[in-house]
Amino acid sequence: MDVIPMLLPTMVYFRACSKTTEHICDKQHATSHRLVVFDTIKKQNLFILFAKAQFMKNWKRKWKKIWYFIWEDNSIWSWIVNIALAFILIKFIVYPGLGFLLQTSHPVVAVVSESMEHNNGFDDWWQKSSNWYINNSINKEDFDGFPLKNGFNKGDIMVLKGKKPENIEIGDVIVFWSAKKVPIIHRVVKKWQDNGMYFLQTKGDHNQDSIKTPTLDETKVSEDYIVGNAILRIPLLGYIKIWFVELVYEPVMKPIIGFILQKG
Repeated sequence: MDVIPMLLPTMVYFRACSKTTEHICDKQHATSHRLVVFDTIKKQNLFILFAKAQFMKNWKRKWKKIWYFIWEDNSIWSWIVNIALAFILIKFIVYPGLGFLLQTSHPVVAVVSESMEHNNGFDDWWQKSSNWYINNSINKEDFDGFPLKNGFNKGDIMVLKGKKPENIEIGDVIVFWSAKKVPIIHRVVKKWQDNGMYFLQTKGDHNQDSIKTPTLDETKVSEDYIVGNAILRIPLLGYIKIWFVELVYEPVMKPIIGFILQKG
């Protein structure tokens, strides 16, 4: 019986020591665990930084190769890529941007016919062509005040700007759609209003009369067909497009596109 009282404090003491030791061990274990976690995170961060550095290095190396290929390489493939990039840039960025600024779907067109040419200057042209205009109440002084009074030539580039039908005047040079959805650029010679809608008659300066056929009737052009009003002429630059159509698109690209559509 006396032994038990002596053993209890001893057991309590050993139990307390055991708990203290456990607590110390737990602390050491937790500290060790934190060190392991920190070391793992540190290694992961270093790996990510290394991977990023390698990626940037490889990306810069590849970009230099691409830059050299596009701008300095003289191979045929480099030229093809340059042409493709120029086409994409003009078609999807420059052209829509100009269209937005100038308020028209077609801000730039190339002249592909000779219907607006004057050849030997205004006075000589008027002497040969004046009868039609005089018979339609347009005299020489009127025509002399028209925009682009000297006409323009095949191969010229024309810059267009959107213009409300009510603001279009006789003498303005406009682009409008034919029945075949071909853009036509001629001069306005008459204007009238019918049931709240504006109609125009146009004529090519070089033509004998306004054209009236099943596919093109310029004696009565509805305001819905107007694309824009010509505001600027850039000589000869349109031949780039003309040559592309005649030498590349028509003989090469058009048959290929037709074949693909037929197979599809």
